[in-house]
Amino acid sequence: MIGRNGRKPASSSWSRTIAVRYSVPFFLTSLLLSPIHHSLLPLPSPSPPLFPLLSPLPPLLHLQTLPAMADRIYPSAKPNPQPPSGGGGPIGPPPIKSQTYQRPIYRPPAPTKSRRRSGRSCCRCFFCWVVVVILLLVFLAAIAGGAFYLLYRPHRPTFTVSSVRLSTLNLTSSNSLTSNVDLTVVAHNPNKKIVFLYDDISVSISTNGVDIGDGSVPGFRHDAKNSTTITTKAGVSKQSVDPSSTSDLKKSKLPLTVDLETKAGVQVGKLTTKKAGIKVHCEGFQAAAPVKGKPGVVDTANVACQVKLRVKIWKWTF
Repeated sequence: MIGRNGRKPASSSWSRTIAVRYSVPFFLTSLLLSPIHHSLLPLPSPSPPLFPLLSPLPPLLHLQTLPAMADRIYPSAKPNPQPPSGGGGPIGPPPIKSQTYQRPIYRPPAPTKSRRRSGRSCCRCFFCWVVVVILLLVFLAAIAGGAFYLLYRPHRPTFTVSSVRLSTLNLTSSNSLTSNVDLTVVAHNPNKKIVFLYDDISVSISTNGVDIGDGSVPGFRHDAKNSTTITTKAGVSKQSVDPSSTSDLKKSKLPLTVDLETKAGVQVGKLTTKKAGIKVHCEGFQAAAPVKGKPGVVDTANVACQVKLRVKIWKWTF
């Protein structure tokens, strides 16, 4: 309708405005909720309606139709988590557990193992060094001994019993023994460049285990390639004898044993070694018992003796 002034009446324009204002939202709402819209909608997640007041469907129906549409258009590779059976509400984040702070227990390190290991390693190292030093000293001593032997060719001195004279041998009824023995021993040094130095020599003469004479010889210097005669007198006075041994002393011939003990050193040029103990053992000869004041003389002369080196380690002597 047109008025007098050529304009449309206000009532008609107002009615069109009301129609457009309410028809457009209704059209859009219908389009969003229609099946055609579900098939053409590219978005995987639903969006709320533009005009919730004009929507003909309740919100619950709208939330239930969206998962089916998303599964049909964009299937997911991972299964969707199922809501808890207790309720049908939306899935929320898992509840956060309260964590209480616990102070760690202080445990000091145990240094005993490291100290023991270090102590063991030190002991092993010290033991290895001691073994190495000992082996080195033994090796050097072997080299020095070999060189000394090749240069000087050392030999032991020799001792020989040249004569034994049993001048007195009296055994009383109370088993008391008195005897006198004259002994002569020859010592020979076979070395060319080695000199022996002897301390005082103790002499012991026995027969069948019974001591019949003790004496001593002063020390002397025994030069190279030299023979020295040692003469001494040995005897005992009123020495008690075991009754079981008296029968052996009444025999006409008595087996004798002579023992000499002393310390001897070696001198090579200006070098003198420490003195070591030696023992000279002589046996294998017999002497006749004196008869009516006539002394008995040894039957076998020039009896060779054995020379043994005696080494003393602390309390033991070898």
